[in-house]
Amino acid sequence: MSRTSVRRSIAFDPQPGCWSYPHGKKPSIIAAFTAFLGVILNTGATRVCDFLSRDITLTGGSSSHSVGLWAYESPTNGECYTYPSTFDADDELYVAQTFSIVSSVLGGVAALSLASLACNVMSGNQRKLLVGILIFVVICEGQTFWIFNGDGCVGERRSCEMASGSVQAIISMFFYLVAAILTAKLPDGKSPE
Repeated sequence: MSRTSVRRSIAFDPQPGCWSYPHGKKPSIIAAFTAFLGVILNTGATRVCDFLSRDITLTGGSSSHSVGLWAYESPTNGECYTYPSTFDADDELYVAQTFSIVSSVLGGVAALSLASLACNVMSGNQRKLLVGILIFVVICEGQTFWIFNGDGCVGERRSCEMASGSVQAIISMFFYLVAAILTAKLPDGKSPE
């Protein structure tokens, strides 16, 4: 018995070389850079203990201290502490924490996907999906502001104001939105011939 080998010719689409920027160098770099700025600000905003500043008016005077999504500032010594495991958080804090995780993870995925545009051709549908993810990240980051509706901020003799963390969150939402717009406007990628 003789054996014959069968050769199959599989044609692959040619892929661009890495760092060839098939969607254009300047738009790809700017979109990825703005998304990474959004991730940095997003993560920084939710990991500090000054997302909001809370004022409590007591009969003897008032007290002010900072509160974050994952930590708080001690009113006695000004040190930042994570919430203890026995802390009974309200639903608004849980919502804010959950959406802070979702926005950080999806924002990071979107930023890495945009960074891959230096080497990969992304179809129109893939870019539309990435734009949708970035817009969803903006919405998720906006949901972190539910903390302002929590028991610690709403009620008699209590009020909360934005602090540096919430300002960072707003700026990160702006950068994510800019990255989404830039991604939507990216030219079609060119595969090598």
